[in-house]
Parts: sequence; structure tokens; C-alpha cells
Amino acid sequence: MYQGVSERDKNIIAIGSIDRWQGKGFDTLIKIWGKIASLYPDWTLDILGGGKDANFNYLQGLAYENNVSNRVQFLGRKENVAEILKNSSVFVLSSRYEGLPMALIEAMSQGCACISFDCPSGPKEIITNNKSGLLVRDQDINGMKEALISVIENENLRESLSLAAKKEVQKFDPDTIVNEWEKLFLS
Repeated sequence: MYQGVSERDKNIIAIGSIDRWQGKGFDTLIKIWGKIASLYPDWTLDILGGGKDANFNYLQGLAYENNVSNRVQFLGRKENVAEILKNSSVFVLSSRYEGLPMALIEAMSQGCACISFDCPSGPKEIITNNKSGLLVRDQDINGMKEALISVIENENLRESLSLAAKKEVQKFDPDTIVNEWEKLFLS
């Protein structure tokens, strides 16, 4: 069942191993959140993923330095990722590089409004910009900040991105992929 954007938590969620925080761009995301969090007191940044204490401590220190230590939640590793995403409003892929970002596909399948840096590979193969998500020029910090502001402030935009994401990501459904392969082999 589809959960509308007004029923979701007011949060921005990012997913990935805390031990890979550099590649995942969690440092950049925390700094961006530090620039805008005070404008949205009802919203949080949630980072989902396990890792070593030293890496959690580093990122928590970064949140403290950017005055958002009480507005960033480190959720650790969870088994119920789909349920968490179903209740989340915005998913951000702040990666510096990716292959095929499965977390992005999962977030879209759960109807999150998605924003991603257009890193060298992955996101642009999944998101249709300004339709099923927002692609921000790779590592454009101001562009990501503006995209987050737009999606947080505009519930209609979140709703349209959410609905389009659920449709677009169906191309990654296993049944769809099997059918395409069968057509290819039978033609």
C-alpha cells in the first residue's frame, strides 16, 4: 500500500556502511544539513548503516562541529530497511562514486522522494531528472542544498517524485528483467 508524503516521517535518509563514509559522502551530507537544518526544526537527517565505532565517532563529531548533533540520527544496521524507507520522506545519495546504487533503487521502490549527486555512474541510469528524482551536478554542494530545500518545502514536488519513482523503478523488478531476457532470447 502506498503511503502518501504527508503520512511519512519528516526526515532525510541516507544509507550505507559507516566505514565507507568517504565514498558515500556522509561528511558532505552532514555539512550541507548543517547549513539548512535550522530552517526545518521538524526534520532530521537519518543515516542508516553499521560500522566501526571510530567512524561513528568521526561523523558524530562532524555533526557536532556543524551544530546538528541533535538533528542527525545514526540508526546503525537494521533488518527492516524497506519499512524504514516506506516511512521516510526524502532519500539522498550523496556518494562520490557508485556502481549500481541498490539503496537508491530500494528507496524509489518504497516511494521516497530521491535526490542524488550525478556521480560518474549509477544514478542517471536509474533516475529521470526532475521526474522520478532530482539529479544534482556531481559534488555541487550548493546544488544539493537547493535541491533539499525544494523537496522539503514543496510537498507537491515530494508527492510527484514519490509516485514517479515507484513507477520508474519497476524496470528493475526481477519479473520485468526476466521477461526482457526471455524476449531477447526468443526473438
